[in-house]
Amino acid sequence: RKAEERAEELRSWQSRAAEGPTVVIDCEWESAMTDRQLASVAQTLGRCFGANKRAERPVRLLFSGVRAGSPTDALLRRTPGFETWAERLTISEEPYIRLFDPSHLVYVTPEGERPASEEDFVADPEAVYVMGGLNDNNRLAGKSRLKADLQGVRSVRLPIPEVLGIKGNACILTMHQVLCIALSRRAG
Repeated sequence: RKAEERAEELRSWQSRAAEGPTVVIDCEWESAMTDRQLASVAQTLGRCFGANKRAERPVRLLFSGVRAGSPTDALLRRTPGFETWAERLTISEEPYIRLFDPSHLVYVTPEGERPASEEDFVADPEAVYVMGGLNDNNRLAGKSRLKADLQGVRSVRLPIPEVLGIKGNACILTMHQVLCIALSRRAG
C-alpha cells in the first residue's frame, strides 16, 4: 500500500514537473573553486534538489557538467538520500550547451543582459534556464555572463535593482535562492 502511494505521488510530481521549464545548474565551474567552496556548492545543490522536490509546481531540474569520479560527483554521492535523486533529477556529464538547442537556453546571471520578465520561469515550458553552480566569493564577477555571451546564449538577471533598489554585490544570490524565486514564480 505504501509503495503504491509513493509511486502515485512520484507520478504526480513528474507530471507537474513536465509542465514547467527546465532549470540547469551548470557544474562546469569546478576548477575555479577551492575544495571548501566546492563542498558548499554540493550542499547547495542538495538544497536545490530538496526545494524542487517539495515544490507544488516543480521544474525539470538538471545538473550538467558533473563528470563521473570528479570531486563534485564524489561530494554529491556522499549526500544522504542521493541514491533516490534520479527519480526527480537528471545529472549529466555533458555540458548544457550540448544537451539543448541554444535558442532555448537562458543563462540567469547577476550581469544578465536584461531583467527577467514576468513570463520567465512560467510561460515557456521549452525554455531552459541555466544557473552557474559556483561559489566564488565574487572573484569571478561577470564570468557567467561572459560564458553565455561566448556561447551565443541569452542571459537575464533577476530584477533586484528595479524592484528593491539594491545595487552592486548585494544583488548576487545563491543558486538555491534563485531556484526558490523561480519556483515561487511558478507557484503564482
